[in-house]
Amino acid sequence: RRQGIENYLPLFYEPARLIDDYAPDALLVLSDRDEILARARMHCREIERRYETTIELGRPAFPPETRFLSTAGFDAYFQRLLETHPLLRFSTDPMPEEGSGVIHFEGEDNEARVVALRRARREEAPLQPLLRAFNDDAEGGMRLFVATRSLGNAHRVAQILDSYPIEVELVTHLRLDDRESPPRSLQEGELPRVTVTPAPFSHGFRLPEFGISVVTETEIFGERFRSPKSSPRRVGSLVSSIAQLTPGDPVIHRTYGLGIYRGLETREAGGIVGDFLLIEYAGGDKLWLPADRLDALQRYIGIDGIAPKIDKLGGKAWNRAKARAKAAAQKIAGELLSLYAARQVVRRPPLPAQKAEELAFAEAFPYELTPDQERAIEAVLADLSSLRPMDRLICGDVGFGKTEVAIRAAFRTVMSGRQVAVHVPTTILAL
Repeated sequence: RRQGIENYLPLFYEPARLIDDYAPDALLVLSDRDEILARARMHCREIERRYETTIELGRPAFPPETRFLSTAGFDAYFQRLLETHPLLRFSTDPMPEEGSGVIHFEGEDNEARVVALRRARREEAPLQPLLRAFNDDAEGGMRLFVATRSLGNAHRVAQILDSYPIEVELVTHLRLDDRESPPRSLQEGELPRVTVTPAPFSHGFRLPEFGISVVTETEIFGERFRSPKSSPRRVGSLVSSIAQLTPGDPVIHRTYGLGIYRGLETREAGGIVGDFLLIEYAGGDKLWLPADRLDALQRYIGIDGIAPKIDKLGGKAWNRAKARAKAAAQKIAGELLSLYAARQVVRRPPLPAQKAEELAFAEAFPYELTPDQERAIEAVLADLSSLRPMDRLICGDVGFGKTEVAIRAAFRTVMSGRQVAVHVPTTILAL
C-alpha cells in the first residue's frame, strides 16, 4: 500500500456518503457535544493544512471539499443530526432542566479505591482494600462486578479472586439489568458475590440508585502496557539475495570452500546467456556460479582484523576441514547424549504451582507479555514442576524481557520454601 493513496479516492469512487445515509433512523448517542464539535473543527483545519502543504510541494491533490465537509458544513450537518434523529445524551450537569426529557441519576467513581489499591500493591495483602470495598457494597445491597479486557483475563482474575473469602461467578456477557432477586443487604456469615466478566469499561463506577458497583481489572492490578510485537523472522539460507553481497566479500561454497566474491557477470554457457556470480580462489582460479544456485553460498563470518585463508579450487584442504568439523560435531553430540542420559535418571522434589499467589504476582506485571515471553515462562514453570532438575537457557537481546522470566521462576522457587541465587558477571552489577 502506498502512503497517501487515499487522497486519490475520488478517481475511483462516487462522492463519499455521510453516516446517516446508511442509518437514517438510528438512535444518536451523544456524550459531549462541545468536545465533538471542537475535535471536528480541529480535524477540518488539519485537512486544509495538509492540502495546502501538498500543493506547495507541487504534488497533485484534490480540494478537501471533494472528500470532506468544511468546518461550516460539519456544523450544519451536526445540527441537522440533532434535529432529525432520536437522541440519547449524556451530561455531567447536576441540575437538568425540568421537563426536558432528561433522566438524572447519581454516580460515583472509584478514585479513592484505586488509590488504596495502588498503595497496597507492595504489601503482603495487596487485595485487602478491594475485599473491604466488596463487603461494604454487598452490605449495602449492591451487585458487584469485575470488568476485564478479555475472556481470558476474566478466567485469570476469577482464579485469583476464588482463593479469597468471596463467592465468584464467571459470565461471558455482562448484563447489568439482570436481577434474579430484589437487592438485599449481606446477611451475617454470607460471602459477597462477585461477577467477573469481560466488558469494555475504561474505569469502574458505582450507581447506588441502581445497586451496581463495577471495578475494572486495571484498577485492581494496575495499568498494563503492551509490548511492541516483532514480526516473525524468515529463516533461510545465509545468502538469499545477490543484493546481500558486495564485491570483495569472502563467501563459502559448500563444495569448493572459501573464496572471494568478485561480482555478477553475464555469460554464455551451452548456448544460453545467463547471470553468473564470479568467485575467485587461491592461485587466481575462478568459479562462475549460476545465479539460480545462490543457495550454495554462505557468507563468511570471521574475526575482525584477521584475513581469511582462501582455499584452492579443487584442493583437499576444504574437504579435510569439513571432515574435522564433522568429527568434532559427532564427538560433542556423543558427550551431550551421555550427559543428558545421566540427567534423565536424576530426581528431585518438584516445585508445585502456587496458583493464587502466582496469578496475583503475574497480574502485577505492568506490561503485556510477548508471545515469546509466555512460551518461555510456561516452559520454565513446567520444568520446575517436574521431577527432573531444570537445564534451560533463556536467550534474548537486551530489553526483550528475560528478567521477567527469571523473576517468575524465582517467585515459584521462593514460595516453595527454596532459595534463589543470582549470579552476575561484575561486582558493579551485584551492587
